[in-house]
Amino acid sequence: MVSYYAPKGKSGAAPFPAYCLEEETLPAPEEPARSANPSGQLGPDRPCAPSSSVSYYGSLAGRGLKKASIVLSAADAAVREGKSGLENLQRRQVLGSIDIARSIEELQAVIASRLPEMDPFACTMALHRLARYSHDVDKHAANARAARPVALNPTRGSLSQREQRLWRASFSASVKQHPSFAVLLERIGSAEALKHAQPRQLANMSWALARLRALEGLPLLRAAARRCAAREGPGEWDPMSISLIPWSLATMNVAEPWPLQCMQRSFVDVVEQDPHQELHSSAEMVDMVRSINAAIREQGSASWPPGDLSRVLWSWAKLAQRDDTFFRRASCLITSFMPEYTPSQLAQTVWAFATVAPQDACGHFFPKAADAMLYAGAPGAASHASGLTAYTPQHLAMAVWSFAKVLYRPEDLLEQIGKVAPDKLEKLNPQDISNTSWAFTTLLAKDRSIYEVLAATSVRTIREFNNQDLSNTVWAFASAGEYDGAFMDAVAAETCQRGSDFHGQHLAMVAWAFITLRHRHDPLLRVIGQITNGHHGLGTWSNAKLLAFAFAGLPRLGSGALLGSEAWTAGAVRRLLDQFYERLEAGAGDVDADDACVVHDAVFPWLRLPGRR
Repeated sequence: MVSYYAPKGKSGAAPFPAYCLEEETLPAPEEPARSANPSGQLGPDRPCAPSSSVSYYGSLAGRGLKKASIVLSAADAAVREGKSGLENLQRRQVLGSIDIARSIEELQAVIASRLPEMDPFACTMALHRLARYSHDVDKHAANARAARPVALNPTRGSLSQREQRLWRASFSASVKQHPSFAVLLERIGSAEALKHAQPRQLANMSWALARLRALEGLPLLRAAARRCAAREGPGEWDPMSISLIPWSLATMNVAEPWPLQCMQRSFVDVVEQDPHQELHSSAEMVDMVRSINAAIREQGSASWPPGDLSRVLWSWAKLAQRDDTFFRRASCLITSFMPEYTPSQLAQTVWAFATVAPQDACGHFFPKAADAMLYAGAPGAASHASGLTAYTPQHLAMAVWSFAKVLYRPEDLLEQIGKVAPDKLEKLNPQDISNTSWAFTTLLAKDRSIYEVLAATSVRTIREFNNQDLSNTVWAFASAGEYDGAFMDAVAAETCQRGSDFHGQHLAMVAWAFITLRHRHDPLLRVIGQITNGHHGLGTWSNAKLLAFAFAGLPRLGSGALLGSEAWTAGAVRRLLDQFYERLEAGAGDVDADDACVVHDAVFPWLRLPGRR
């Protein structure tokens, strides 16, 4: 636990009450894919217990009068200290009011009533609490169940990740739309406030903006990155404060030019901005990466605990910051303290290495990480599965995806994951299913029982799959030669339901999977014919070639297997041939003799249809 104390005033008045954060393990990133990443749902989640002074003055605001005598004594002492003492007393009362607020609405009411008394430190604390409460979905869900028992599924103990994301997005939007939010940013983002802010205050501000996905605060994050890179200003930069700055930038996942609406805020002159420059390649980002990497190399794992180091590694992977020398050094630092890494920290670190670390660093780190996962918590080496009980499905999916990414095949670990997966059925979400099935297929895992678990869970949650999860999962089953009729029918029905919204690569992968597994579903074939003959067409040449395998394999599904009709089937084949000729004549360079064979096999079975040529 790290605390931040505001500096004393000139009169020697007592410092502000302790404002601190407990370290919390980072959540799973959105799958690289998206975050194929197992991706892709950090930072400290709640401030630590307030200091006694905050609690005393919180009592004046409504926690009872049992400490009234202490409060009055403190007030009397403040009066004796003069003006500075009274100002310090007022600050404590403001912080106490913020501290006792237990909901977004209560916080917004406190801000509205006490805004003239709030300095940048108090504004930062209020912003942090707003971000924290906006993510407390379990509490909100419990209240909703109590108020409307039929609104949520009472048989399920917790919300799915999709439901959590929707709730958090709703609460974050309500925070950002409230008039108090813009005023808080104005106070915190002034040039004077940023200049004198302590490192922990900057970290708290960055964390809150990232949690709220507040694009309006991007200039503040950029200013915090500059301060972090130079280690300038008042206060000492500890590892937690340092790691939270890049984590916040990575969580915002800014890969586009600075939004123009961010340029229109009144604090825009705090930092120099280039609306055409991407954040991850900006000068602030480059300087910060070099500075943090140098600090970690010099200070080592004794100064950088697992939580802070894993947070930095995850951030570099998310921001595509590659530094081979740094990751080689990091692999040595991590392995020396491997038993201290929590499942979340280890899974995130493995994902970061698979995403941006050099092959030799992964080769050094992954065998040790696999052993740590397999034997953690086991007495000696007697029990394999006991080491995996602490890992959530998200952790396991992230880890196996990472191993598959670099083609590292820990057979014992894959076998044990297949054994513990059935116990985690209720917690598997579409992203976990997609990444796990893809990883097991890519690594040619010997254990096949996990596909039964993944298929059963997919059927139950099929409507929560996005297009990428759906196509990746069915592709993995077909590539592995694993067939489940109920799963295939569920995928087909969901694809038909989405209609023309399901096209391009996703449609090509689904079509290929159904033809490969010889699963005939006429409504799905009709949708494929409708889409490929419509304005979406066959998509890119890569997608068109994948669809060509489906066209060639249609006769193997039995007589009468067509893309809805003979006209649609002939139309799709004709488009494939036209696209092939166009690319060949244009000299695109991506058409070769093998492509000619693929197109021939796709066209040949349909020469008898009307419209042939």
